[in-house]
Amino acid sequence: MYQVIATKLVVTTTAAQVSQPASMDGANSVQVETTVFAGSGTLSGQLEVSNDLENWSTHGSAQTFTAVGYTLWPSSPTAGIAAAYIRVKWTSNSGTWVLAAGIDTASL
Repeated sequence: MYQVIATKLVVTTTAAQVSQPASMDGANSVQVETTVFAGSGTLSGQLEVSNDLENWSTHGSAQTFTAVGYTLWPSSPTAGIAAAYIRVKWTSNSGTWVLAAGIDTASL
């Protein structure tokens, strides 16, 4: 199931941003599609999972962005997710970024 998690989200070096959480709704795999509209420097997106919407832990490796454009990541769906909710934590090591993102969940 596809869920929009960020629209015109601005990420700067001063503070990390997190997307809206998405329900896994029984699914166990995920892919994130990201469209970067503007930015320079380095942007990272890290999947985070939770069962209670309060306590979050990282899942998998971070995705790095260095240019504007569309990216589907990871390249194949990340399976084995047992959590009820997922979100993306965005951090900028340099520069200001503007992006939109959605999450595709599925049962594999």
